[in-house]
Amino acid sequence: MLAPIRCECGICAEWTMIELQGEIDVQGAFKNEMQNLRIGILCQTPTEKPILRIGYHELEGSRVVLKKALAVLRKIKLPPTAGQQIEGGSTRFDVVGVIRQKYLFKTRPRPLISKPEPKLKKIKAG
Repeated sequence: MLAPIRCECGICAEWTMIELQGEIDVQGAFKNEMQNLRIGILCQTPTEKPILRIGYHELEGSRVVLKKALAVLRKIKLPPTAGQQIEGGSTRFDVVGVIRQKYLFKTRPRPLISKPEPKLKKIKAG
């Protein structure tokens, strides 16, 4: 069976993939609700090295250009037409985005240790 793939806009959005070694443990109220879950802050140094901060951990990574681009697809089930013998119709895939690069984080996270606020000495007036 052939499943047609198409891009309606002609210019698909550029996506970037993030690859982590290990796993992210989601706890508490967010365990069942993964959509729109904010896991950290991604930024770049002046030398364009990606830095990912998750809680009190900092990961340093690298930008990798993929040898073959990946397509992000959305599966759409079509209703059956009058001439089709198959029940349930056919399937079509729409291209949502294209991934040409990824940020690879393969080193152990560096712990971020916050220092306590310095105590200020009170000066007695007078």
